[in-house]
Amino acid sequence: MALRILGIDLGTSAVKVAELRSSFRSLELVSLRRAPVVSEDPRRIPRLSEQLAALSGLVQGGVHLDVVVVALPGAVAATHRLGFPFADLRRLEQTLGFEVEGQIPFDLADVRYDYEVLSQKSARGDAPARTEVLVGVVRRDIVSTLLAGLAGLGLDPRILTLPGLALQQLPLPELGADVILDLGHTRVGFLARENGRPSFVRGFDGGGQALTLALARARSLEWTEADALKEQSSLLSGDPEVQVGGSGISSADTRQILTRALMPVVREVRQTLKQVSGLARKPIERVWLTGGTARLEGLAELFTQELGVAAQPLPDPALPGVTVAHEDLQLGSLAIALAMRGHTGNRTSRFNLRRGDQTFQGDFGKVRERAMRLLALAAALFLLYGVRAYAEMALLGKRERQIDDAICAATKQALGKCVKDPTLARAQLAAAGGNVESTIPEQSAVALLAETASRLSVDGAKVTEMDVGIDQLQLHGTADSFETVDKVVTALKGYHCFSDVQRGRVQKSRDASEIEFNLSVRNDCVGGTQ
Repeated sequence: MALRILGIDLGTSAVKVAELRSSFRSLELVSLRRAPVVSEDPRRIPRLSEQLAALSGLVQGGVHLDVVVVALPGAVAATHRLGFPFADLRRLEQTLGFEVEGQIPFDLADVRYDYEVLSQKSARGDAPARTEVLVGVVRRDIVSTLLAGLAGLGLDPRILTLPGLALQQLPLPELGADVILDLGHTRVGFLARENGRPSFVRGFDGGGQALTLALARARSLEWTEADALKEQSSLLSGDPEVQVGGSGISSADTRQILTRALMPVVREVRQTLKQVSGLARKPIERVWLTGGTARLEGLAELFTQELGVAAQPLPDPALPGVTVAHEDLQLGSLAIALAMRGHTGNRTSRFNLRRGDQTFQGDFGKVRERAMRLLALAAALFLLYGVRAYAEMALLGKRERQIDDAICAATKQALGKCVKDPTLARAQLAAAGGNVESTIPEQSAVALLAETASRLSVDGAKVTEMDVGIDQLQLHGTADSFETVDKVVTALKGYHCFSDVQRGRVQKSRDASEIEFNLSVRNDCVGGTQ
């Protein structure tokens, strides 16, 4: 059965939604949709309510979704790279909370955090063990507000993750070390990888909004005019006298304004690359560019020149399904990565900020909690069953001892010695001329139980409860028909110790699949006389 997976990117300029259909043998991109975020002032960061309003137009009401994955919007999460002098993950989880608490200005109970292992080395010779992790921390109330807003749209995300960390799901050529830059409207996501696994993650301010704002200020343009000018501009060298889109502004002027506005982002990326190079074992081979700002013509050439590392647009993911334009894939790359995260589950990443009382209800953590409760209940039932079985065996043993005492008293009176075995007692009394039938019970309780069980092996019948008393047996069971119940009664009457077999309630079960019966059997052999 195919799974429907939704990846949601709550961007500040537009909300993007990618839907995948996943089955055992295939993965298909069903749709990639986006809607602009409408804000009263495009110069400020949009509110969550405005982003959710844009999302509401992209979500089909009443449609069942198997997995929903959402990235935290904006700069609401803090990330820390922490190192531990051991490689035991159980020990890591025990000590991580103390380390996180020392990094944040909040109580640990007021935040949600999780980690992703970046590197791990076991102790070898003189080299100590070492584990490097990325920790993401967000305030609990931010998660609650986001989940409540999504719930209002009928969405309950299974996974809540960081935008930069989700980028590792994008299918890319295998390189020793590379970097993915997600150049959004107000934020830049930075993900460094080694052998396809994350080695460093961060996010910082910058993106298309800063470019639009620079053009608007430099040329006294309205926001919509400046944004349109940005979309038509290029960072490539050309004829400096050519005007951009009939705006009256030359291409050289716009290139200079945009380049100057991009320099803060370039410096942040350059400094981060130096930091990554000090941690990495391999040199960075490629910088992949994606996001809405990455569509700016000539941006890859500018980054290549400024960073000294080859930069190029992110290749389109090789996913079957609908045909999506390259520009749309660039805009929706994070949404696709989030949907891919839902497809791979915990195989490629364990990071998920839905923790504690905010855990996804269908998540394994809840299933495990319920399983533990069921195991505890099963253990209690098993204990009660054991106590009942012990009580029944103790009662049967008590009755057996009562019969032994009766045989002993009868043989002591008649023979002058105590004989507890009923067969031997009957033989010795018969040899002495005593009244065997009125003195010695014919069977012991245990022997009678065995004889009764052998006579109940009737095809189509099953005895579920049997209570053996001194002079009576109570039986409860099921049969496939009323005729089978008759066979059980006949089999019991065939035993000479049972002089009377009374039917109790005999009726069909609630689902009419079988017959339930109750029988009461008089026992003449153990009672003392026949």
